Amino acid sequence: MKFKFFSILFFIVISAFSVNATEKKVTLANLEFPPYAGKNLKNGGFLSEITTEAFQRKGYTVVYKYVPWARTLKGGKPGIYDGACVAWYRPEREEWFIFSKPMPASEVVFFKRKGVKINFKGKYETLTPYNIGVVRGYVNPPGFDAIKSRLKVEEVTSDILNIRKLIKGRIDLILIDRYMAQYNLSTKMPGYIDAIEAMEPTLTKEPNHIIFSKAAKNIQEKIDAFNAGLTEMEKEGKVEEILIKHGF
Repeated sequence: MKFKFFSILFFIVISAFSVNATEKKVTLANLEFPPYAGKNLKNGGFLSEITTEAFQRKGYTVVYKYVPWARTLKGGKPGIYDGACVAWYRPEREEWFIFSKPMPASEVVFFKRKGVKINFKGKYETLTPYNIGVVRGYVNPPGFDAIKSRLKVEEVTSDILNIRKLIKGRIDLILIDRYMAQYNLSTKMPGYIDAIEAMEPTLTKEPNHIIFSKAAKNIQEKIDAFNAGLTEMEKEGKVEEILIKHGF
């Protein structure tokens, strides 16, 4: 009888641990947004690596679902995902999402073809003569969106399509993350790495966040866990270490 009692007790304890382990999981939508995130990048890209480690420090396993940005928002609002790994702050998103502590920022610039003179000193209204490529569903700098209807803007589904259109001369400018452009050129079309260049000034620096769905289960616990893990990493210099490892 004693053996049977301890066997049952052992089973109950193990089951409790198993249930707890199952609950300590976070499901995040993620983007193919190299070099920041991508399922074929080393450790999923540097933002994914930071996210994974921050959660792991607090006992959570992260599961990433790679989906287009539009589906990220659609799935996050009702809590199909706990949140999304790479997002910029916009006040209108607060209706559905809670923002994490900021992670390393994206730097948004215009790229043009080398040798082509475009006079731009930070005033978007001077760009009315030019065809400008953007990605559908992306959030652009607020100043650009305010004047967008007065500009010649063409939308595509990915940054790589915009880069190709720019190289071929089908558009004059593209609005793009500086490091994403450099990554795509060096890895997918190295023969054209000197064909286009970033324009100054930088349009905006946007800190990246996890956006947590307000509709997801136990979401505040997950937010607190991530923020605490990220704070530890920052104090230890671990975030900087990951950036350097990825070439930043």
